[in-house]
Amino acid sequence: MKKYFCIWILALVLFFACFHTWAFADSILQDFQVRPWAVGQMVKYQTDFYTDNLLARTETTTYSIVDQETINDKNYFWLEIEDDKGDGAVITQKIQVQQPEPMDFENFLTIDLQHLNARRKIMGIAIKGSRPIPSFNEHEISSSDIAKAEAGSVEKPSVILTLGIKSKPNYIVTTNQLIDVKAGNFNTYLFHFALSNTTTQKVITDLQSKPLPVFSSENSDDWGSPRVPICGLVQRESESKEMNGSACSRRVELIAFSDTGAVSKVKYKPRWIPLSGKKQKSESVN
Repeated sequence: MKKYFCIWILALVLFFACFHTWAFADSILQDFQVRPWAVGQMVKYQTDFYTDNLLARTETTTYSIVDQETINDKNYFWLEIEDDKGDGAVITQKIQVQQPEPMDFENFLTIDLQHLNARRKIMGIAIKGSRPIPSFNEHEISSSDIAKAEAGSVEKPSVILTLGIKSKPNYIVTTNQLIDVKAGNFNTYLFHFALSNTTTQKVITDLQSKPLPVFSSENSDDWGSPRVPICGLVQRESESKEMNGSACSRRVELIAFSDTGAVSKVKYKPRWIPLSGKKQKSESVN
């Protein structure tokens, strides 16, 4: 009798152990952690913008991690962002930022890489077909923004700012989604969310103080893979509907990525543009 009782207890223990393992594995499969940043990583995206299902414009954006340095015992990366607007203008900015804390892809979706809090910022604009600009300008950053950069804080995503919500969206996750983009084939995690906001009428302004439209709804599908460096994004399809019924949609597709192929486009010592209007000496930039 004692023998059978021991066997029954052992079977029960094994059952709960397996159940815990299955449950734990299932929770892991619902997301993945974006890989730590490293010098040499690069991702390039093509973004198609549509208005009422008609292609309005196409842009390409390249994110490259080109350098790294330690300041006051904190690790900073130089993140270079080249934004080809498709109309002949190419905007390049090089920002000195802390890497966001290790986080899952879902949380990384709430970060706008274009608006990270930078300790230093260098920018240059080139127009295709015209004489190249010989140098970049370094823009002075306010002490409050420098404090944010040194604290490692990040901005909220554009969808949260637009819809006026105070927390991240609740995603519906589907795993093992095979997807084919210009950068290759990926087995991805699909994150879907749908938000509506038919009552909020307040207008929120962006960094250029231009009014943004007030949306009644926003839907987004984001495909991610741990193979992709910097942010993990493979593809994004989103649609926003305004109160008047017009619709704007966007498709972001990964067209190239590398763990070692990042190349810096900023190779000169920049000129300094201070907030106060008084010129100051800037640090050199490789």
